Amino acid sequence: GLNMLRRAADRGDCEAMYKLFLLHRDGGPGGGVDVQTAEAYLARAADAGHAEAQHALGLNCLAGGKGNFKESLTWLGSAANKGVLEAQQLMAQFYRGSEG
Repeated sequence: GLNMLRRAADRGDCEAMYKLFLLHRDGGPGGGVDVQTAEAYLARAADAGHAEAQHALGLNCLAGGKGNFKESLTWLGSAANKGVLEAQQLMAQFYRGSEG
C-alpha cells in the first residue's frame, strides 16, 4: 500500500518515488491531488536517476510559464540517454531548431 511505497521511497527506491509522484499528481487511492508533494517526489525520483521522472521533470520545466529551458534540456537529455523515446524526439526537435 501507500505506506510501503513511502518506506521504499525513504530507502531511496526511485521507482517508489515516481509512483508516489503519480499518486499525488493524479489523486490516487486514499488521497487527493497534492501538487507540492507530487513535485517533491518527482524531483527526488529524477535526482535518483529514474528516466521517466527525468522526462516528466524536463517537461515540467517548460510548462506553466516556468520556462527554464536550460534545466529542461538537462533533464530531457538525461531521459533521452536512458532510452525515453519522447525525450529523444524532443531533443532532436530542439537541436534541429537551433541549427536554423
